[in-house]
Amino acid sequence: MNKRILAAVLIAGTALFITAAFVSAKTPVESFSFPVSSEQSRTIQMNSHETERGPDMVDLDVFVKAVTTGDAEKVTGLYAPGVGHYYVIQQTAGNDSRVSPVDSVLTQFRRPSSGGVIGLLAHNFAAGKNFDRFNVNDTVYLIYGNGAIHTYRVTGFLRYQAVDRNNPSSNLIDLQTGKTQSANSVYQRVYSGLPHLVLQTCLADGDDLKWGRLFILAEKAEGRN
Repeated sequence: MNKRILAAVLIAGTALFITAAFVSAKTPVESFSFPVSSEQSRTIQMNSHETERGPDMVDLDVFVKAVTTGDAEKVTGLYAPGVGHYYVIQQTAGNDSRVSPVDSVLTQFRRPSSGGVIGLLAHNFAAGKNFDRFNVNDTVYLIYGNGAIHTYRVTGFLRYQAVDRNNPSSNLIDLQTGKTQSANSVYQRVYSGLPHLVLQTCLADGDDLKWGRLFILAEKAEGRN
């Protein structure tokens, strides 16, 4: 198998095919810990439920404290006003297919991070179920372990239908243009180029959770950077 084909298979099998069977949602909660007080914990848990009903959210500064670990190299949280606030965990080497099944957790896609692109993955039955609340020009705050806040602004959406929902290397149909593209070309379009932020989940069609892919693109903006 040549390198180009191998890359396409790896890409399709990880970033572009992240849905899993419902049983995944029953796996144990991720084993991560943040230095958060009991009062902050209660506040965040309470407001996390409120975000399912509307834009009411815990204060940004409170959430930043909750996800501050001291590690300046790692993304530890994402705060999107009116959408939700999420802890962020990282994939380990050799485990590019790992995506958290927990509602309040996003998973950083390891592969594109070396090029400065931050990809955050979510199942559409977990954290990704609220991604349809995003709109162009929405502000998103990316938080690092040292408490640093980087501001991004949503610039666009890419939506695709999988030609073969059960094939991780399936071609994808661009729902805006109707053109069919390979998994590798979609990856290059989404995860290459200048540093930016990508939020990714799958599109469902009725009970079919693997029907398509959704990519939300955001660029660095003026603000708390």
